[in-house]
Amino acid sequence: MAALSGSPVSASSGLPARAADFWTGLKSEFKKIIWPTPMQIIGQTVVVVVVVTAMTLLLWALDSGWRLVIGLISPHRLMGG
Repeated sequence: MAALSGSPVSASSGLPARAADFWTGLKSEFKKIIWPTPMQIIGQTVVVVVVVTAMTLLLWALDSGWRLVIGLISPHRLMGG
């Protein structure tokens, strides 16, 4: 069996040893993460909410415009009749 890194695993290393290595590596990688500050999180959240709201309004306007144009061309199709 091969490890995820592609190097072969020796037959003497069992599951508990590999699990311990995994958790040690995981803790090491978590220490390298630069976590955002609360102000950065708030700022990024505001940006996401603003962009989603703007895109929603844009799509609503486009949909309403096309509905109006199609309604002028063929009014009976939009009225369900």
